[in-house]
Amino acid sequence: MGEDLWTGDAILMIPGPTELHPRVRKVLSERSLPHYGPEWAVEVERARELAAALFGSRPENTFLIPGPGSLALELGSRTVLSRGKKAIVLNSGFWGERLSELARSLGAKVVEVRADEGNVPEMEEVEEALRRNPDAEALMLVHVDTGPGVMHDLRSYVKLAKEKGLRVICDAIASYGAVPLMVREIGIDVCVGHPNKCLNSMPGVAPLHISPDLWDGIDPSETGGGWISNPSAFKRYYLLWSEEGHPYHTTINPYAVMAFALAAESALEEGLEKRYRRHVEASRAFRRAASVLGLKQVAASEEVASPTVTSLKLPDELSGRADEFVHHMLKKYRVMVTNGLGNLVDSAIRVGHMGITATARYLIPTIVALGRTLEDLTGRKVEIGRAVEAFLESSTKLTS
Repeated sequence: MGEDLWTGDAILMIPGPTELHPRVRKVLSERSLPHYGPEWAVEVERARELAAALFGSRPENTFLIPGPGSLALELGSRTVLSRGKKAIVLNSGFWGERLSELARSLGAKVVEVRADEGNVPEMEEVEEALRRNPDAEALMLVHVDTGPGVMHDLRSYVKLAKEKGLRVICDAIASYGAVPLMVREIGIDVCVGHPNKCLNSMPGVAPLHISPDLWDGIDPSETGGGWISNPSAFKRYYLLWSEEGHPYHTTINPYAVMAFALAAESALEEGLEKRYRRHVEASRAFRRAASVLGLKQVAASEEVASPTVTSLKLPDELSGRADEFVHHMLKKYRVMVTNGLGNLVDSAIRVGHMGITATARYLIPTIVALGRTLEDLTGRKVEIGRAVEAFLESSTKLTS
C-alpha cells in the first residue's frame, strides 16, 4: 500500500484528548459570549442540567469547575477528607497511584488496597481493609484506570463502603458519558467527569457532583486552606454570583461550557442505554481483532476490561520499544495511540475507544494500522484481514 495513501490529519485513538465531536468543532468557529450576565446564566444552567443527567444526579448538586479534571477532583475531595484521617484507596494502576498522591497531599492517611496488574481489588480484600480501619472516613477509587485498561464495579464497592458509613469519592474522568454512573442511586458522594474523553468535547471545564449533605455542610464563611480548590471559597462566590451566570471565583472559558453542553446533549440524544451498549460492543470487538493480530490485553478478563480504553501488551520482540511503535504508527499510518503508563510504559500501548471513536469508522483504520506497524517492526506477516473480519463479526450491531 503506497505511503501517499496515509496522509492528512492523524486520527486520535488515545485515551484523551479525543477526536472532537462535529458539533463541538462548529461552536468553536462561532463568536465567544461573555462569561457572565443574564444571557450567559441560561447557558450555564443548561450545561449543568445536561451534566447532571450524565451523572444521574440533580442540577443543584452538579457543578462545572473551570480548569482540569484534577482540579475538580481535588476540590471535591476536600469536601470529604480531613487532615490526619484515613482514606482507603483502591489502587489498580497508574491513576490509582495518583489518587493516593492526591489524598496524601490533602493530609489524609492513605490505606491502599492494591490489585495485581490487569485486575481490580478483590471484594474480600476491600472488606478486610474496611474491617481493619473502622476509623476510615472515605473510600476513593478510579472508575476506569486507563493505565491497565480496567474498570471497577462501582455498585459493589460503594455498597461495601456505605455499609460501613464511609463517604465515596470517584474519579470517573475516563468513563463519564460512556458508562452508567447513577451517583444518586448508588450513593457516590463526590464524582468527577470530563469533557474531552468520552464526550469528545474540549478541555476547560470539568463536571463535578457533590452530594446534597456535603454541599450543605460547606461553610462559605471559612477562610484559609488555599483558594482555587477551596470548597468554602467556591461556595461563597457560587452563592454570591450565580444569579449573574458567574458562579465561580475565577474566569471560565465560555467556549468550554458551550462545547460541553453540545457534546452532552448529543450523548443524551443517542440514548444513554444505547450509548453504553455501543461502547461495550465496540471495545469487545476491538479486543477480539487485536488478539487476532497477536496483541494481548493487559486486563485480566473481559469482566474487568474497560469499555473506553484498551491496554495492549506488545509481543516479546517489541518489548521495550513502545515509543518506537507509537511513533511509527503515527508517522506512517496517521493513527495516534499511546504508551502504557507506569511499569507498562515501555511494553504496552493504549488505545482509546471513546464517544465517536467507539465506532467502526475509527476502529477499522486503527486495526489496519496496528497490523501494518507490527509487520513493519517485526518483519513477519500478521493476519490483518482476519482481524478486521473478527471485528466485523463481533460488531454486527455497531454503528459507524
